Amino acid sequence: MRATETSSLVRFGAGLVWSAAKPRRVGFLAAIVAACLAQSLSPAAAYARALDEKEKASLAVTLASFDADIREQHFDRVFATVPPRVMAAIAKKNNISVEKLKPAFVGMMTATMKAVKIESFSLDLANADYRELPSGAPFALIPTKTVIDAGVKGRISEKTFSLAIQDDGKWYILRVNDVAHLMILRDVYPEFAGVELPSGSMEILKK
Repeated sequence: MRATETSSLVRFGAGLVWSAAKPRRVGFLAAIVAACLAQSLSPAAAYARALDEKEKASLAVTLASFDADIREQHFDRVFATVPPRVMAAIAKKNNISVEKLKPAFVGMMTATMKAVKIESFSLDLANADYRELPSGAPFALIPTKTVIDAGVKGRISEKTFSLAIQDDGKWYILRVNDVAHLMILRDVYPEFAGVELPSGSMEILKK
């Protein structure tokens, strides 16, 4: 498997690693996303929609587990938060099975996290933006903030949005803050083709 393809899944699953490794590229890709959204997206095809109590409870449980797994570096569990359709698409592109994709993901995440330290990671569910697709399927945009100590690269603060979507009744978490994220998302979930998703921001902090 090419490292670039594995890194696509790493960015989907954690979001925080790519900015630590190449902060300048994140800013560049964010600019591309903004330009693409302005020029090529149709008006947002999603509508505000409150979750019912069952949906809220199940999403809260999923986010709590995801938060803990990121902090404790249980990357095998983080892998399970990526929608099966996304995993299948990446595996197919690389002519391997999803079963072989998992250890590649875990290995890359483990190696990357040896070079950086997560100072803080937060998912702001209280300020999530709840919407629905024309099909009635719910999704949520959750403000997410990560602060990383990247050694010689400095301390990096990234503010993005985590996308929570339901697939077959189960919540999954995606980070869609660059072009690669959006392309994969809209390839496997065509109903998001006309939905405008916010980009994030990144700041280099003082030591």
